[in-house]
Amino acid sequence: MNCKLREPKIWKLPKTIGYDCVPNYLSLLNNHYMPEELIVDLTETEVLHSSFVGFLIYAKNMIEKNNGSIKIILSDTSQKIFKMLNIYIFFEPNIITL
Repeated sequence: MNCKLREPKIWKLPKTIGYDCVPNYLSLLNNHYMPEELIVDLTETEVLHSSFVGFLIYAKNMIEKNNGSIKIILSDTSQKIFKMLNIYIFFEPNIITL
């Protein structure tokens, strides 16, 4: 499973995001930098573990608390997941549509 991030500002995430990837993302966010703007690209993502959803909520709160912004680009599948979990409205101001 590919958990590596290619750019500091843009995180293009893999097709499947399992629980094993979340500690890497959390560590990167907390220990390495707090971005002014973070773009989370989920256009290729089809499977999201619930721990990743929790991470996204945490990341949004932390980044915005530090006067930054987070943008999320959703695939059709990830958009359906967000709506099914009733978190789409929470993230709606942060969602970029293609």
